[in-house]
Amino acid sequence: MTDIVSCDVDEGVAFVRMNREEKHNAFHRELSQALSDTMDNLEEDDAIRCIVLTGSGKAFSAGADMTEALASFESGGRGDGMARAVVKVATLKTPTIAAVNGYAFGGGAALAISCDIRIASERASFRFPGASYGLVVGGSQLPRIVGGPKAKELILT
Repeated sequence: MTDIVSCDVDEGVAFVRMNREEKHNAFHRELSQALSDTMDNLEEDDAIRCIVLTGSGKAFSAGADMTEALASFESGGRGDGMARAVVKVATLKTPTIAAVNGYAFGGGAALAISCDIRIASERASFRFPGASYGLVVGGSQLPRIVGGPKAKELILT
């Protein structure tokens, strides 16, 4: 069985991979916690000079696992594990690179935006599906990267 988050280190570079391919690396409680824990461990290691984050299969991350999110919402839970993981990545002192190998939707796009650098393959695509009903997860970070007018264009089109 593969760890839900794997980490290989080579010459000071940590390669972190989300391994929930069957669900397009959608965030659920276990993945969120494992990613946060991995980032905590890497941040404490002074030998780590850079963290490269990617996803297994054809997706960087599909965002929140809607099955779990709906169940959490219906039971009165907050389901904010994904947000904590995104904030953790955004606040690391170690430089981060999102290696976006496929689609990055919703919280997955927010995770990519939270990295210091984003490198996208030709297959990569970014989408904020919540924009169609007024919810833009991670949208507050996008203007910092591309400027206000371009952020609006990207979010609204």
